Amino acid sequence: YTTAIDMGTSPMDVLFDAPLVYEDPVTHVKWKPRNFSNEFHGPVTLQRALEMSYNTATIRLAEKVGIEKVISYAQRLGITSPLKPYLSLALGTSEVTLLEMVAAYGTLANQGIRAEPVFITQIKDNRGLILEENRPRLSPALSPQTAYVATQMLKGVIERGTGKGAKVLARPLAGKTGTTDDYGDAWFIGFSPTLATGVWVGMDARATLGRLETGARAALPIWIDFMKAALEEKEVQDFPIPDKIKLLDVNPETGLLPGPECSNTIPVAFIEGTEPKTQCTARSAAVMKESQQP
Repeated sequence: YTTAIDMGTSPMDVLFDAPLVYEDPVTHVKWKPRNFSNEFHGPVTLQRALEMSYNTATIRLAEKVGIEKVISYAQRLGITSPLKPYLSLALGTSEVTLLEMVAAYGTLANQGIRAEPVFITQIKDNRGLILEENRPRLSPALSPQTAYVATQMLKGVIERGTGKGAKVLARPLAGKTGTTDDYGDAWFIGFSPTLATGVWVGMDARATLGRLETGARAALPIWIDFMKAALEEKEVQDFPIPDKIKLLDVNPETGLLPGPECSNTIPVAFIEGTEPKTQCTARSAAVMKESQQP
């Protein structure tokens, strides 16, 4: 999603969440990605697809921007493990470490500046004198505008999507749930403006955690407990807004500006020039709704 935003895509552009079939030209084995619910939702905005973890829409987005570009952006953000150039990468089929994931999400929280993780920041002697001090190496990975839009999209995951359990913390937060096949791994990676934290729940040997042990159910509660304690004494603050960003209230179904006939809205961040220019009408809302019927 960050790759698409950096290439000029809007959070309110439309993807199709519909069945897909790919066939390996050598083995002729077919791959049919599906959603967690085994349902499809037709045309949806990027924002909605990310919030609800719609897999087939995400695969289409990866195909549109190019999987090699997705790999390049992942590496810029902080992923160092080898990533296989297959569309299934968009659903997490290349293994990475928890540290890499937190570092990558931390780049978004840090307004596009990557900070290489360090484990020991300072060593002092018994008199308090500093014997050694390490500071993370910083490097620009994304524009502040792209990082901010991606962060705002991940805020939607907590406000309206699969991570909404974190709303209990009552402060600006962004994050993403993750669940692998057969409930083998449950993830939640999230961040405030000052702290990025990741939780992985799984086993050393490949085994299921049990039916319905998703990222939202198995990992998110741990993340909430930790962040509640870690941020308890910290001032509530929102993510800083860079220049060349437009914050608009838009209709979530159509991705258009609200009109008299479709006035429900959500706040969305746009890089200047990608924001919608037209109003939603009853007809445009009806067309989207009809398209989403099974």
